[in-house]
Amino acid sequence: AAGRYEDHTGLSCFSPVLNIMRHPLWGRNQETYGEDPFLTAELATSFVQGLQGQHPRYIKASAGCKHFSVHGGPENIPVSRLSFDAKVLERDWRMTFLPQFQACARAGSYSFMCSYNRINGVPACANKKLLTDILRGEWGFEGYVVSDEGAVELIMLGHHYTRSFLETAVAAVNAGCNLELSYGLKNNVFMTLRARVRPLFYTRLRLGEFDPPAMNPYSALDLSAVQSPAHRALALEAAVKSFVLLKNAGDTLPLRAQDLRGRRIALA
Repeated sequence: AAGRYEDHTGLSCFSPVLNIMRHPLWGRNQETYGEDPFLTAELATSFVQGLQGQHPRYIKASAGCKHFSVHGGPENIPVSRLSFDAKVLERDWRMTFLPQFQACARAGSYSFMCSYNRINGVPACANKKLLTDILRGEWGFEGYVVSDEGAVELIMLGHHYTRSFLETAVAAVNAGCNLELSYGLKNNVFMTLRARVRPLFYTRLRLGEFDPPAMNPYSALDLSAVQSPAHRALALEAAVKSFVLLKNAGDTLPLRAQDLRGRRIALA
């Protein structure tokens, strides 16, 4: 029903919320499935499959499992959720905070959202162990990872994990984050990017890169046409006719005739 409710094609949803309810003061507890990892995993599987459908080629909408991982409030007391370091034992991490996300990946979700917090000192959106080793390596996830809003910027601004925006972007990409959901991107930056990209894609469109080969009359050209006898003959003719014979008319060159008698000289 949820998939049919999203009655427009091409929608990507930031849902379901799979965080475990561990603190009664978290303002988003009502969005979760409760405190039980097993129950949450079962409900997540049904949600993802219902939202995306069972068609072998197309999906009704794209599910997005969040917030990955060890995220669960409270919001800003005693520390900010934007800079919180979740210190968790490996056993508790894998038994409490990861099973429902693993179920989400196995159900075929196309996206995960990495969370604001750090996990044992490493921000989730810069956490290679989380986003690459576990999510893709152990679980076989083939979709994309999107950051929570502003989470990539907060790798530096909130966690002070990196020292520059460049280092921050590199850390996120290397960890396995595919897309930044940014609240700092201004319209002028967006328009500038569009202006820079427009001529690139215009050229690619004119080259026919996005059209079927049958539509482009030049797609049939191959080496037999480029290296045809006619082209070879034309290249030879152009080379022959490009030779220039130099004459020292009017003693232009600093050469004296008496010094050249009985000698040969080549000018190249």
